[in-house]
Amino acid sequence: MVRVGDTVRRTAGRWTPAVHALLRHLEAKGFAGAPRALGIDARGREILSYIAGAPGTHPWPRAVRADTGLASAVRLVAEFHDAVADFAPDADVEWADGPVDLGPGQSVCHRDLGPRNMIWRDGKAVAIIDWDFAGPGDPLDDVAFLAFTSVPMRDDAYCAACGFEEVPDRAHRLRLICETYGRGATPADLVTRAERHHQTDIEEIETFGAQGVPPWSGFLEQKLHHSIREMLLWLQANRRLLVSG
Repeated sequence: MVRVGDTVRRTAGRWTPAVHALLRHLEAKGFAGAPRALGIDARGREILSYIAGAPGTHPWPRAVRADTGLASAVRLVAEFHDAVADFAPDADVEWADGPVDLGPGQSVCHRDLGPRNMIWRDGKAVAIIDWDFAGPGDPLDDVAFLAFTSVPMRDDAYCAACGFEEVPDRAHRLRLICETYGRGATPADLVTRAERHHQTDIEEIETFGAQGVPPWSGFLEQKLHHSIREMLLWLQANRRLLVSG
């Protein structure tokens, strides 16, 4: 990825046409929290509009650790879900997971939400970036992954790496996410969905990675499925900490 003037150039994939159709729909709906799809350049890279601000990389910006910043991220995701609700992709469109149709109650989701894939400015989340893994899904699964990454539902050492000077009140942050998003979100359900997401990730890396399908082949080489399994085990062992405080 490289910035060129007011644009960002990124390597295109087979999913890029689908993602660009999604971004154009969001633009037409007036959703300002995503980059604009501007086409493909002479080198075959996708062209996206540049959004000023800072991504939530480690250590997190203070806003990500604050309740107000976390709530802003949840509201941004809710606005995205509202904007995408009537998006109907072509039947033969190909996402990162291949051609997948929308199922009952599904919409096109981001499927990789978290501070690192958001742009932060003036103390709040202003945009969602890195849409490569977008595809059909349950919006509450999007919220569950946002909760996993942003609470975070990780061990104390990881929280320290995020910049927390003290171990965060994970149960409080999870409740805040549910209360801000609404729409039936509950702490227990989001934890269950996060566990299921990790199990699916492990299975996809082991299956598609062994078949040499990118990006899972790269994840397999990095042995990412092992670290994901450790995250899953931590979630399963600490459900009471997350759900009841």
